[in-house]
Amino acid sequence: MSVSQSSSPSKTVQSEYLQLQSISEIWPIAAQQFGEIVALRDPHVKPEVNLTYVELNRQVQRFAASLQALGVKPGDRVALFADNSSRWFIADQGSIMAGAVNVVRSSQASPEELAYILEDSGSTVLLVENAATLTKLKPLLSKIPLRFMALLSEEAVSDHGESQVANFPQIFQEGAYGSIQAMPTDRDQLATLIYTSGTSGKPKGVMLSHGNLLHIITAMPAVVRPELGERILSILPTWHSFGRLVDYYFLSQGCTQIYTDIRNLKGDLHTFKPHYMGSVPRLWESLYEGIQKKFRTEPASRQKLINTFFGISQRYVIARRTLQGLNINNLSPSGPQRFLAQLQMLLLGP
Repeated sequence: MSVSQSSSPSKTVQSEYLQLQSISEIWPIAAQQFGEIVALRDPHVKPEVNLTYVELNRQVQRFAASLQALGVKPGDRVALFADNSSRWFIADQGSIMAGAVNVVRSSQASPEELAYILEDSGSTVLLVENAATLTKLKPLLSKIPLRFMALLSEEAVSDHGESQVANFPQIFQEGAYGSIQAMPTDRDQLATLIYTSGTSGKPKGVMLSHGNLLHIITAMPAVVRPELGERILSILPTWHSFGRLVDYYFLSQGCTQIYTDIRNLKGDLHTFKPHYMGSVPRLWESLYEGIQKKFRTEPASRQKLINTFFGISQRYVIARRTLQGLNINNLSPSGPQRFLAQLQMLLLGP
């Protein structure tokens, strides 16, 4: 089933989300409702990734079935040491769908920190970005009883002692002929451990339940309501809660998530013209200063023209938010205020 990309997710979909007990239960609903809309797109890998909602749900379920076939049981800790990518998302939601609690951290963290997190969390399965991550961890793994390890890359797997090791295609193949076993869950059940940076001591695991993660899905429509198929650039680290929840929310609403990074960001902003992008203040400040620096090189008359249109744009945005009941300074506008906002939009729209 596919849906026109010119509409918002239905109230029926939102009400279905209210009934969910696990964050991974979103994807079968999304597959049914959003069908052939592209969910994940990564233009910077070869071959380029373009996964529809149907394909995303299929791959998440297959990854979950693979983990179960390899012996992952409900409540097992699965360490996921990798950075933002479509495969990260499949491993994240696949491990949760399999009934596990995943433990996330960047592959760029020091080997000592990653080894500490492995041991502290009681992880028995290790999923890493690539062979380089596994190699730097190898000297510290001898005392950690891991059941098996896997790469999210397609690199050939070298010998790593007694522990079983697979690459992404191999682990994915485990679920090719089996079906996922449904795991009993409830909103209070632990879904993930997100470790702090450890700047004031050893990193601490923050426990987030399925209910914690699902809350953002049902609460965010009060702030932002994207249209189906609208584009969001994904740049935030998914081992931080904000980046992860931004991804979950916009994907639950039928948007197309496009992966980018610092090196490609400016080009991707121009190429894909995203409707949304979650970020930290420092990145917005850097972009803003870059734009302002370019404007300051323009003649005074052109600078005045640019600032005039910026002012019009700001007034239009505020009017639109007021009409939608999303203006943070006026969340319950009166009838006359809505009328005035609509009139401003008509006048300023051109």
